[in-house]
Amino acid sequence: MIASLLALTLLAPLQEKPPHPRSVLGFEPATTGHLMTYEQSILCFQALAKSSRRLQLEEIGKSSEGRPIWMALIGSPEHLASLSEIRRDLAMVADPRKLETADEKRILAKTPALAFVSLSMHATEVGGSQYGPILAWELLTREDPEARRLRNNTVIALLPSTNPDGMTMVANWYRRRTKAKKPMARLPWLYQRDAGHDNNRDWYMLNLPETRAITKQLYERLNPVALLDMHQMGNRGPRYFVPPYANPVNPNLDPILTRALNLLGSRMSHDMSIQGCTGVVSSTTFDNWWVGGNRNVPFRHNILGVLTECASANLADPTTRESDKLRGMGVGLPKNAIQENFPDPWPGGRWGMEEITRYNRAAAWSFLLDVARNRGEYLARKILLGRRAVKAGQTLPLKGWLIESTNPRAERLAATLQALGIEVGTLTRDLPAKGGRQAFPKGSYYVSMAQPYRAMAKDLLEIQHYPELLDAPGGRVIRPYDQAGWSLPLMFRVTASPYEENTELPIQLLARVPLPAIPMPGGRKRIRSKLGLFRSTAPSMDEGWTRYVLDLSSVDYARLDASRVRKGKLHKDFKVLGFASMSGPSIDKGQDPKRQLEEFSGGIGEPGRKALLQFLDRGGRIVAWGRSVDYFLDLVDAKDRNALSGKASKGFSCPGTLLMVEKTRKGKSSAILKSFEDSFAVYQKDRVALEGKGLEVLLRYAAEPFASGYLKGKEKIAGKAALARFRHGRGELILFGFRPQNRAQTLGTFDLLLGALRGE
Repeated sequence: MIASLLALTLLAPLQEKPPHPRSVLGFEPATTGHLMTYEQSILCFQALAKSSRRLQLEEIGKSSEGRPIWMALIGSPEHLASLSEIRRDLAMVADPRKLETADEKRILAKTPALAFVSLSMHATEVGGSQYGPILAWELLTREDPEARRLRNNTVIALLPSTNPDGMTMVANWYRRRTKAKKPMARLPWLYQRDAGHDNNRDWYMLNLPETRAITKQLYERLNPVALLDMHQMGNRGPRYFVPPYANPVNPNLDPILTRALNLLGSRMSHDMSIQGCTGVVSSTTFDNWWVGGNRNVPFRHNILGVLTECASANLADPTTRESDKLRGMGVGLPKNAIQENFPDPWPGGRWGMEEITRYNRAAAWSFLLDVARNRGEYLARKILLGRRAVKAGQTLPLKGWLIESTNPRAERLAATLQALGIEVGTLTRDLPAKGGRQAFPKGSYYVSMAQPYRAMAKDLLEIQHYPELLDAPGGRVIRPYDQAGWSLPLMFRVTASPYEENTELPIQLLARVPLPAIPMPGGRKRIRSKLGLFRSTAPSMDEGWTRYVLDLSSVDYARLDASRVRKGKLHKDFKVLGFASMSGPSIDKGQDPKRQLEEFSGGIGEPGRKALLQFLDRGGRIVAWGRSVDYFLDLVDAKDRNALSGKASKGFSCPGTLLMVEKTRKGKSSAILKSFEDSFAVYQKDRVALEGKGLEVLLRYAAEPFASGYLKGKEKIAGKAALARFRHGRGELILFGFRPQNRAQTLGTFDLLLGALRGE
């Protein structure tokens, strides 16, 4: 998407002073009782753009629901008039292979650094986006020496909201629940159409329009030196998190980058303490291992990605916390007490929008001023990191990765890598087998490790081995913040091989491969459909991702809510019902009517259970996966069981890991598995492994199941059923112990789910 300039030219008539957001909105933003919609926020930014030569507002894409995604560029008028030249310089900083000595000297002497600020990706974490227009106004109007240095030494790219649709949803919902006098009512649908909270899990797969648009700015157009990603967390412990991050550190990250992150985060917590912000913690919970978040992917692009997490209120309603009711935070802070990474605990009291804004202001200004004060250092370090990455690819044993190209999923892999700024080449002649390496024909893809974003390419293509670190001798294992493994060749079922030979390969760069189009939402055209996908009143991200995959695959379906299930006679409308990974209470009870608006509460209850059994008795098929499996084993009173439920899972750990499965004899003749190899990897995070005589087992976990990530207690899952059929009446249950469509990332197993839902 081509960014379009909204409203600013250097010849435009200007007001004497940019208007404060309150004068645009008619209320004081970022205060108790008030939430702006995205549209209201953009009105503030438009007013600033019309009145100041220090701000340009650009549309960089469209959201999932079609809203413009706006980005503000803030700096001196001279910098904004020279953005094309600045972008050219920053592109050379990002790829120093293109940097001549004279250009390097000139850039380090005067080119501004670019800092990127991302606000409220998770729409219920309202503080960042509510502060956004105020931050912009402060950046434009402050005239103290530090603010002037900031505008002169940097260009700031500010996203008013990283999730425009969600910002408006939550603001409207807040008003609705306030009017209904239901102050604890949760938003009854996902605040990103398909992903909900998982919109911050898409930054290496780029399934969503928001992540695609912003990724293009980060790694193609703007090439920042640092990124600030402002979030919120729970309210029962510390008030604010800033780096250093928690253990473990991903081994692909350059230690210089890790040191720089620690330095910047320590500066921020120092500055916040000076400004009276108590309860700031570091080195806990949010680790440096995983690759999928908006602050993680920049690490692999030599950008300092800073996550902040502020304690939440109840949206714009304040809360109160007594000091003796505060608790710790993860293994890095076992209790709410003074220690090295938490020297100044918050004393308790009121916590609301005003406090959140004060903390966010202190953090944002500290971050931006550090970039401004050390402009040359940030630019020089990014150049150094790029050169070190190229040198590592030239001198270390791993020279690159060879990837098959005839598999259509391999093309998606190549497109993903390119969209992330990674160079992909193709072989110009056949490469014969050698040693333990297989042959690769002409046209196969090749990803060299001698490129500035080596860490990103290596991290996506290799197998992960999450380290077993203890929080203390004999203590608890430090669990990963999110996924432990994400190797794309395994998730895509694509053949890839590391290349460690010293012979230079005949390679030509691959022309840009487009990412697949974002699917248009389906499932709403017809009530009657062969397939019904259950929708709980407690919204499920896994159900959202399932819709995404069904829409991507042009599968017709209807969304089936609890009230329809309770009515019964499901066989008249459906042949197959799908239940995404969700808890039994989410299906049976849904949201509590005491807290939620009546029309968005309740589950299927006993009438729904009877209706599902009747559906099976009449010959229907129910497909369930992940956590939903336990509910259906209980529904049909199966003697078969989940071998990892309850106390049986003690000693087992598989936090987002790729495991190997094998076809059984019956599996080899199953239509669901007809296009699959005898052994392949699946994504496991839900602790589901089936066993029992009543199951027709199609897939088993291998005797040595580990493929990528972290697995402890393998004996508890090895040999157990991963995919099984259970007959009931004239119908059947198809039960997946894993998520075959997890976050729309496991392309290699989509067809398993699609086949089951199509009735194959």
